[in-house]
Amino acid sequence: MGPADLTGSAVVPRPSAVLDRTAAVTQLLDRRGQAIRSRDRAAFLATVDPFATEFRQAQAALFDNMAGVALSDWRFRLLPGTGYPAVGPAFSRYGGATVWVPPVELAYALADIDPVPVVQQQAFTFVRRGTGWFVAADDDLAEAGHPTWRGLWDFGPVVTTRGRSSVVLSHPDQSVVAAGLVAELDRATDAVTAAWGPGWARSVAALLPGSQQEMAALLGGDPDLDRIAALATAASTAPVTGQRIVLNPDTLDAMSPTGRQVVLRHEVTHVAPRGSTPPATPTWLAEGFADYVGYHGSGVPLSVAAADLAGAVRRGAVPTELPDAAGFAGDSVRLEQSYQEAWLACLLLVRRIGPAGLVRLYRDSATGTAATGTAATGTAA
Repeated sequence: MGPADLTGSAVVPRPSAVLDRTAAVTQLLDRRGQAIRSRDRAAFLATVDPFATEFRQAQAALFDNMAGVALSDWRFRLLPGTGYPAVGPAFSRYGGATVWVPPVELAYALADIDPVPVVQQQAFTFVRRGTGWFVAADDDLAEAGHPTWRGLWDFGPVVTTRGRSSVVLSHPDQSVVAAGLVAELDRATDAVTAAWGPGWARSVAALLPGSQQEMAALLGGDPDLDRIAALATAASTAPVTGQRIVLNPDTLDAMSPTGRQVVLRHEVTHVAPRGSTPPATPTWLAEGFADYVGYHGSGVPLSVAAADLAGAVRRGAVPTELPDAAGFAGDSVRLEQSYQEAWLACLLLVRRIGPAGLVRLYRDSATGTAATGTAATGTAA
């Protein structure tokens, strides 16, 4: 393979060849998206490099894994630009073949969940075989910092469990747990609506991965999840798209029914404001309000829910300021206490200005008229 340039090909293509390549790969991506939407397995595999045996098997499994997922959209878009350099050990297996690694976006929507498509990044390697182009890999750029976004279906078959106002995507061996979760999420949605008001979608989508390692992969990194029960995520915030509650299966299994109720209400509370408030709420207020809704009516004694803070106060370590965003990071040594401080601050505010006043403060702070900060969306276990 000759010296690579920024086109990602082994040689610099002629201008006409660039146009031909762009048109061919665009058509390939269109066929690939249409095959997913129409559930045409043969057409989907026809877009995959016939010489990439392992990748072809993985793609066949991916297609089959999505059989239980209802989609309202799935399409790819080739982004403008020359592409990434096709250099490094990963590309040596293509020998003298012409390869191209342009930036690609996937826009997909889960039926009855996503009002607009969710956009995620893909890192496909395209290879020319004869006169045709094929997808040969989706991980050649991972070590260079350009990974392909992964969905739950990348890790095994997916089933969809629907409730009245919620849906859980999980693997088949988790169907019993998923059925319980949708019922709990439906109740959590009602509780959040009672606190926040009806001005939100009032529907929730949750992902239940098969392991904590799978959860980390879904979140696109290797975060410290040992002390995190769930995370409310969004693919983008302007506008808000792809809201999901990602559940930690290791932590949830060890929780009491009351603990799960608190966690799910907490996470749904993060979902509700996102569609109507900018992402400028101070972290302590976002997390404190979510815990306020989570614990409201739960019957959990204050001495239990704020045990870490109570212990610190008994030792004479009385907080003098509200916790900052770093206190809510998964690796923070003050994680549990930060949540408890934020929750008690919101309880104090409710005593002074009432529940409606707390909601007004939240809305005002998000628009910058009361305070500034960064929203956080995790729940400590």
